[in-house]
Amino acid sequence: PNSLRRAVAMRMRVALLVIHANSLRDSPAPGPRAPRRAVLGGILTAPQWARAQSPYDAAFAASTKLDADAFYAAHPYRSAGDVLAYIEKCAAPGDASAVLQAFEYFGKKYPMYSIGATKGKILDSAVAKAKPRRIVEVGSFLGYSAVRMAAKLPGDGMLACVEGNQEFARTAEGVVARAGLSDRVRFFVGLASDEISNVAKAIGRADLVF
Repeated sequence: PNSLRRAVAMRMRVALLVIHANSLRDSPAPGPRAPRRAVLGGILTAPQWARAQSPYDAAFAASTKLDADAFYAAHPYRSAGDVLAYIEKCAAPGDASAVLQAFEYFGKKYPMYSIGATKGKILDSAVAKAKPRRIVEVGSFLGYSAVRMAAKLPGDGMLACVEGNQEFARTAEGVVARAGLSDRVRFFVGLASDEISNVAKAIGRADLVF
């Protein structure tokens, strides 16, 4: 009896193996595996590495790979407007961080009167500590510090920039516009001694003066 039961069990195992082998033979071959996707916020998106680099990021990256002579040839600094031209090539409209990054890199190639990233962080701390709604900047040069301060203002904040050089003021205004901050920055062109009364009429009492 025991040997009979073992024989029956063995036959059943063999039959199951045959059925399984036939099912594998008859099933279609698997197709190529689709690339993995990441679901973020319910939206199917391609992996980060697969996303196309923006033309502005690509232009900035390309400029940083140039040696000194090639950079000077491709991005000359003959007037204040050349700084804005470089920024517009390397920073997307409304991207204040990219505007500052491009400005800083240009400043490494062409020394200029810009506070730069290191001093800029000190300025950021001063603005964060003061929590101003109204700021007056006396001497804006090409707008680097204006972008840093305006980016820290609340939505209803205002930065009044007094710049004595019309070309510098025009360039700074363009830099601020590129950063998407024109709605909270107003420029006054002229000497501070002449413009301070106009600034007071426009914004009232200042919480911070730089």
